[in-house]
This record gives sequence, structure tokens and C-alpha cells, in this order.
Amino acid sequence: SAMCKLITKAKAHVESSHTWLAVYLLQERAKGKGSFFEPYISILPESFPTIPLFFTDKYLKMLKGSFSLGKIARRLEHLRDEYNAIVAKVPSFKRHSLQDFIWARLVIITRIFGITVNGVKTDGLVPY
Repeated sequence: SAMCKLITKAKAHVESSHTWLAVYLLQERAKGKGSFFEPYISILPESFPTIPLFFTDKYLKMLKGSFSLGKIARRLEHLRDEYNAIVAKVPSFKRHSLQDFIWARLVIITRIFGITVNGVKTDGLVPY
């Protein structure tokens, strides 16, 4: 995608192959009805309230004393750092908020499939 090319050219630090798919997903979602993938994107969940990264304070308080709070905080920090690293090198990526970025990463991790394309193993979403 155009944004992935900008990120690559700028040498922004990307830690996960899932980020590339998330960036592409955000770019396609921004196209709205103009995206070939719009029918698929339109059925994706808008939120992930059952995933700890999006727990409300009410549920986070229930985890007090567990190792989970630290893991959630570190994961959010990691995603925030990756987002900020991309925005620092490619300011136009800021059109997508941190929350959008986290949403896209969650879409990827909850819907990714291992596939083989031209004999090469890779990951992808399989919308159709």
C-alpha cells in the first residue's frame, strides 16, 4: 500500500508483521465505499470490549493484584510506542488515531490466517 511504502522509505521502526496488515487495513477503511474490501471491513467489529486492552476501569479494577494489569499496561505501551515511531517518521499516518491503530492490530490478531502465496508462507486476512 502507499502508506506501507512511505513507512518503509522513512525507515520507521515496525516491530511486528501484523503492523503492516494493520496499516493496510486502516488505509482501506479510510477509503470507505471506494475500497474493494469495504464489504469485509464493514462487518468487522467496531470495538473489542472483551479484550483486556479495551477493558473499562470497572473491569480493570477487578484485576487488581494480578499480573494481568502489568501485562495490559506493557502491551498498550508497546503499541503506543510503535504508533508514535511511525508518526514520527511519517506524520501523515497521524490521520489514523492511536485507538484506530490498536483497533486494526486487534482485528489482525483475532482474524489472521497463515497462508502460502506462490510457495511463500505468510500471514493474511481472508475476507472472501
